[in-house]
Amino acid sequence: MKIKIIKISAFFFICFILLGILWYRTHLPYYSVYEKSYNLDTVIESKEDSINKKNIDELPVEFPKRVEREVSEDFSYNADIIVGDKFDKNQFYQCTAVLRKPDPQKWMDFFQVDSENWEISEKETGGTRHGGLKKEIDCFSKTGDVLYIGWDNVLYAVDDMKYINHTFNQNLYSPTKNNDLFSKDSDLPFENREENWNYLKENLSKLDIFLDESVVISVYSLDLNTLQEQEEVRFLDGNFRAEEKNPLWNSRDEGYYYFLMQEYQGLPIFKYESTAKWEKEDDRTTSAIEIYCTEAGIRRIWLEYWFDFQKTDQKISLAPFDKIMETIDKKYGSVKQDYEMIVTECRLMLYPKNIGKEKLEVLPVWLCTIESDDPYFKTIYLSIHAVTAEEVYEMEYYT
Repeated sequence: MKIKIIKISAFFFICFILLGILWYRTHLPYYSVYEKSYNLDTVIESKEDSINKKNIDELPVEFPKRVEREVSEDFSYNADIIVGDKFDKNQFYQCTAVLRKPDPQKWMDFFQVDSENWEISEKETGGTRHGGLKKEIDCFSKTGDVLYIGWDNVLYAVDDMKYINHTFNQNLYSPTKNNDLFSKDSDLPFENREENWNYLKENLSKLDIFLDESVVISVYSLDLNTLQEQEEVRFLDGNFRAEEKNPLWNSRDEGYYYFLMQEYQGLPIFKYESTAKWEKEDDRTTSAIEIYCTEAGIRRIWLEYWFDFQKTDQKISLAPFDKIMETIDKKYGSVKQDYEMIVTECRLMLYPKNIGKEKLEVLPVWLCTIESDDPYFKTIYLSIHAVTAEEVYEMEYYT
């Protein structure tokens, strides 16, 4: 009888051990099964043998570089996971922001705007997203140059920019888009790229624009030969009249065309209220500053939504990326879709929330791009809070 009891007890003990092992293997931490379950290209190696399981939650969060993963027959990932090179996850702090308002006098002094050679008018306007009446200043020179200073944006352009504008076309939806015909790495004869960048850094600081706060999206070298060729191509396509062509192209028309985003704590700034105007492949919509700089200096500058940030003492810990994917999967992967949907990119950014208040809350967000076969919603932008892994609904807009 005693032997039988011992055998039964041993049997149940062995079953208990096996159940324990099975439970442990199905509840491994995410970073122990990264590559096995999600096929990710990541910098984390398995720590199963060396990690003290009691301290496992204290490990720093790492993000994959790519995710290739099928969730369902109509929802999958083929996505680049983009985090700024200068971002330090161990030195990331909560911050607030205020919109940096252009100083009209500095801009007018910089571009030598005076009442003798310029027509200057001021007006109050409402209806901006900041609310209330705001002052705008319009300045027009006798030679056709323009300087507009608004509440949150500035435009300066010399008259000759009209030739560059109808020749250099980076509109994604234009049949004569041609920005890819201009080099993104070559130097121009009048000055190399580094020298031109240093010139801009020195001079734009006089306008409270500090390029150390920016990240370059694209810089195009607009060379004379390509400018002349593309003007003729676009003219023959009917984009402008013969009298609007440049009567005398010369080397002084050559220049560097910059598209820059603002950056803080190593992360790019999402400048808009929502994704309504956002197009990740369009330099114009993603940039906060456009600059055209030639041998003669700055010929055009467009500034829109530049912020001043204030760092607090509170460090922020970001959620593991599997938590972000859980939110995405729950929204799109858990239900039957009418069209195939693919997550193609997730970019870590900072989002100044509640534009219009003097002090803005700044949220770290994953801006996720989802491509679809749906003819009405070909591109969807899904915004996920990088700390709570919750959807940031107020940032989203579907077109």
